[in-house]
Amino acid sequence: MPPKLDVLAWEADTAAAPARAASLWLRQPGNTSLSVVSFDVSDSSRPGKLLDQRLVPNVQPPMRGDSGESMAGLAAAMADPRVQAAVTARGLTMAEVTADYDSVGNYPGVVGTSPRQCAFEFYAAAGDNFYSRPLKLKAAVDLDSHQVLSVYDGHLAGDEVPPEAGGQMEVPVRDDPPKKFQISRPDGVSFTVDGNQVSWQRWQFHARTDWRVGVSVGMVRYNDTKASGESTVRSVAYELFLSEMFVPYQLDDQQWYYRTFLDAGEFGVGSDANELTAAECGGGEALYLDLHDVTLDGSLVTRKGIGCVFERWTGDPVWLHGEVCQPHQPCASKQTRAAVELVVRTVPRVGNYDYVVDTIFRLDGSIHFKVGATGIDAMKASTPHAARPGEMQHKAQMDQFRAAPYHDHIFNFRLDVDVDGQENELVLGKLEDYVPTGVPRPTMWGVQLEKASTESEGKRDLDDSIRHPEVWLVQNPESVHPATKNTAAFTLIPAGNLATLMQPTDPLAKRAAFTEHHLWTTPWSAAERFAAGDWPNQQPGGRDGLDIWTSANRSIANVDLVLWYTVGFHHVTLQENLPVLPTFWGAEFDLMPANFFERNPGMDLPEA
Repeated sequence: MPPKLDVLAWEADTAAAPARAASLWLRQPGNTSLSVVSFDVSDSSRPGKLLDQRLVPNVQPPMRGDSGESMAGLAAAMADPRVQAAVTARGLTMAEVTADYDSVGNYPGVVGTSPRQCAFEFYAAAGDNFYSRPLKLKAAVDLDSHQVLSVYDGHLAGDEVPPEAGGQMEVPVRDDPPKKFQISRPDGVSFTVDGNQVSWQRWQFHARTDWRVGVSVGMVRYNDTKASGESTVRSVAYELFLSEMFVPYQLDDQQWYYRTFLDAGEFGVGSDANELTAAECGGGEALYLDLHDVTLDGSLVTRKGIGCVFERWTGDPVWLHGEVCQPHQPCASKQTRAAVELVVRTVPRVGNYDYVVDTIFRLDGSIHFKVGATGIDAMKASTPHAARPGEMQHKAQMDQFRAAPYHDHIFNFRLDVDVDGQENELVLGKLEDYVPTGVPRPTMWGVQLEKASTESEGKRDLDDSIRHPEVWLVQNPESVHPATKNTAAFTLIPAGNLATLMQPTDPLAKRAAFTEHHLWTTPWSAAERFAAGDWPNQQPGGRDGLDIWTSANRSIANVDLVLWYTVGFHHVTLQENLPVLPTFWGAEFDLMPANFFERNPGMDLPEA
């Protein structure tokens, strides 16, 4: 990424376009140090100019399923006599099985930063959903030496192998499906595109694809048009993206305990994203975003349509007010303004799961973020048993052959919010009860405003948000409305959320330390982009990431702020998750204007 200040200076026409740079990671097999080399590639007619070269010790690059190392590791696992004997014991041949690759985490004394490892989980291959046919068989492979380090055989008889039936995704269509919808836009779409710059209604932003985070939305501006007709383009955010994902499973056996995935940093949600079509992008005209990616062997590949931008009618009102009639006066008619949204979407398929990741621009001046989980539950070959009274449950029995262990889906969003410029502050609005005077009510509540001055004060939690609610505002102290004296701000509005239930001594609490708080607030730094750090694969934690950066307890008063919001849900699996999980929108929140506009920005919309 070019330096932020250089980009802003270029946007303001006070400087030339910033240099375009590319970085390479160079790794020798068996070496845990990476060489990171950066080149200036602004002039495509000449070789790149070396900008920087540095050695990063004790790290592992992410896993890539399309790489030669993964294929070589799988071949080694398939050729291992222990794996072949276990497959034969299940009544299958090697031609009838397949495997999916997993990262292995970091567990002191068990798995460290070296050697570079991959775990291959085996499945019966026949059918359209091999994830529903687990074999209780795993091989851990050294990806440098191609040595099989260990094999876990959970022992499964041939008649216990989950069959195709019950797990297949292709089923007969119901007799009375919903009638077809016809989506018609006789006047075309309302958004325009100039390169990667998107304009819709009064919103302007830049959409960029990225191998690690999927789709990043940047340079977010709003053309604020006042009742007088005067308009001003105002900054809202510099960059908004999904920074990390964490999916820890909760089953205490040797095949499951290690499954604690940091999906963005260990795999890359952009490089694993689905190619989208009209079926996933509103059913009509859309802008499709390609990713130009590089595999681990240096090959260039274009991944088509990993993101899309589309407009949709929601069927909801932006605002409405019913008919009002008073004696001897004409009735004021009901008024409604229909809601239309602009959606920026990417759908990474990370192993068995698919995640619908949406950034939604709305006519009321807000931005809505949400993640829906769908795809296939990770399953364990399992036969039913009657639970004893008081017995703790760890998985849901899906049918007579398979169960789905419980787990979490946790996401962190990096929100570089620039409200009317870079110098912002975090204000905490604490809702507190008080005893009113002069009225017959004994209790009311008000909002006590406090400015957070350091990173420690910018760490906020929702654990007791019902009894002790807070409002989180990012405001520009220099942007004050002349009439109301209110300060322009945007507020982060949470929806549902979770606490991880991890103990502080759990190694995972260090690897995924960003889950310790729901909100983190830091001063902007070019080096701080990913909540779990740059290189989480096989890392024990404590190297970089939010917990390390904020330990300095830097000032966040009137600086360029970045919010990091952690949101997610506990997935207590259900029979209805078989064979495919209905999309569950378990993670969402809003950035909503707070005294940013002089009135409701949707007032001048036409009557619905």
